[in-house]
Amino acid sequence: MRLLSSRVYTQQHFQRTLRRSESLRVFLKLFPYIVRRWRFFALSVIFMFISSQLSVLIPSISRRVIDEGIIVGRYEIIPFQVLLILLITLLISVFNYFERCCSILFSQSIVMDLRNDVFEAVQKQSFAFFDRMPTGQLISRITNDTDRMSRFLSFQLRTLISSIVLISLSFAYMLQMNLKLATLSFLILPIMIIVNLRYSSLIRPIYSAIRHQVGVLTSIVNNNVVGIRTIKALAVEDVEFKRFSDENEQLFQLSLKASKIRSIYGYSSSLIIGIGLTIILFYGGNS
Repeated sequence: MRLLSSRVYTQQHFQRTLRRSESLRVFLKLFPYIVRRWRFFALSVIFMFISSQLSVLIPSISRRVIDEGIIVGRYEIIPFQVLLILLITLLISVFNYFERCCSILFSQSIVMDLRNDVFEAVQKQSFAFFDRMPTGQLISRITNDTDRMSRFLSFQLRTLISSIVLISLSFAYMLQMNLKLATLSFLILPIMIIVNLRYSSLIRPIYSAIRHQVGVLTSIVNNNVVGIRTIKALAVEDVEFKRFSDENEQLFQLSLKASKIRSIYGYSSSLIIGIGLTIILFYGGNS
């Protein structure tokens, strides 16, 4: 029994290690494309940094309005501070616009290069390769996978960098304001990291299975469209429909499983942030 458990654990550990190595290998293959379009990426990061820097100024101005204006009774400083907040908000919108434009140019340029290289690589393959590889999988790689890469480069990578910059600037300002409250804010970070790592480990293999299943469905559709005369001649429409329906049911179950995991872990970050904010307000209000 112990030997069986050890084998199962070893196999699961090997699969996790393999998935991490595959992700690293994919990123290393993508890195030359990023370097090729580094100008758009650099401009996007610069605009993002400026926008994040301006965003953390608004809470400081709001604090000044409350502490030095409303509480003390100096209401004459409030209009200027409000206009300053409006000006900063306008500048944030402008820099966000340019950052978004650079991010889209960056992602779409890389995806264009990827599609060209993938199509060129497919053209150079031998006849044996096309005998082994289903047509649907090839179509899925050229279309669906590149679209997912576009979403990663334009949204997920942008969100990751923006979060790192904004969190770093926010904590720097918080440490200057109040060391104890900033320390309390740090306490929720390990919990959020653990939850997100758990979510990633659960959702990643399901998304891989969904991508594979989409390729299977695409292959079935392609084969049926190309061989529709043969299918009708042999009167096997019901057989092909059942095969497609079974594969479609598997895709539905995988998508449903992914939705359940997203519904459980998707809002956990907001819950953790809410609990942390409650603790900070309770401690700050009583200190």
